[in-house]
Parts: sequence; structure tokens; C-alpha cells
Amino acid sequence: MKNQKNLTIALTVLIAVVGLTIVYAALSQNLSITFGSSASSAVVQKGSTWDIGFDTETATVNGTKTGYSLATCGTASVTKEGVTISSATLYTPGDSCTWNVKVKNNGNLNAKLNSFTWTQPQGGTCDESSNNTYTCGNIKYSVLKGTAALAANEKLTGGASVDLTIKVEIPADKNLSGTDVSQYNGKVQLNWVQD
Repeated sequence: MKNQKNLTIALTVLIAVVGLTIVYAALSQNLSITFGSSASSAVVQKGSTWDIGFDTETATVNGTKTGYSLATCGTASVTKEGVTISSATLYTPGDSCTWNVKVKNNGNLNAKLNSFTWTQPQGGTCDESSNNTYTCGNIKYSVLKGTAALAANEKLTGGASVDLTIKVEIPADKNLSGTDVSQYNGKVQLNWVQD
């Protein structure tokens, strides 16, 4: 009788466990997340392009002079990587030459101007006065945005451009020079980085 009672209890426990398992199985649910159900709704990584350079639509830019009538301004040769000024002859304080160029972001990544790096020209002793200007003796070199200073952190979104003015001048507060001074191979590097 005791064995029969134990068997009854064992069967009751077994039936209760099987019943719980069936109840648990009946309450489970699988949920799914689909990443793109077809090629037209796919998850896509677009190709990124980095392409900052001078706009070469006009490969040669004539200089514009102000000041003394004998002052002359040569041309600027424009490539995607750089601008080369051919010559400028200045005589008196207030004389200047300017060349208008454009930097364009042909890529689809946003960019900003990170820094200016000046290289001292041969024939001149220089003191950097700000990021966008460099004064060597009586001659001042500038990179402007229109007529204002071009500043670090200038931003260019994909497809945008910025008009720059390159200026060489003898500032009005400088003195007349009795001797010729030639300066050459001076440079400024505009370092653009991803924004």
C-alpha cells in the first residue's frame, strides 16, 4: 500500500511538471528584426570622398594693383594643389597687389581650416603677426576671405566653396626704402581637416 501511495504521489508530481512545461511552451514568443527587407530598402554605407582644392576653372588670375602708378602685379597660376604668384613690384607705403582665387570642397565630407603654416621667404626677415598674415620687412603677405581676415575653423560643407583674396602690400605705416629688397619662395600652407 505504501508503494502504491508513493507511486501515486510520483505520478502526480510527474503530471504537474509536464503540465507546467506545456504551459511554459505555450507562452513563449519569438520576435524578429529584419535589416532591409529587399535591395531597395537595404542598409547602405555610402562611399565618402575627401577632395579639397583650389578651383581651377580659371587657371591664371591677373593681379589687381592699388597705390603708386608704377606698381605692377603679375599673374597667379592656379592648380588644384596650389597657387603660385609670378611677380609683384611695389614702391611706396599703400601699394598692394591682390589675386582672387577660390577653395572648393568637391567631396561629400565637411571640412574646416585647421591651421596656417608660413615659410619665410628668402631675402626677408619675418615676424608672424597673425594666422592669416606674415610681415617680412616692409612687405606684408595676407590670405583674406573677401576683405576680412581668413580665420582658422572656416568651414566648408560638401560641395561648398570660399572666395579668397591673396594680398601682398607695403602697409601705410611702413617707411619708404632706399634700396631694392627681393623676397621669393615664401609660402603659406592652409591645412584643411575633416569637420
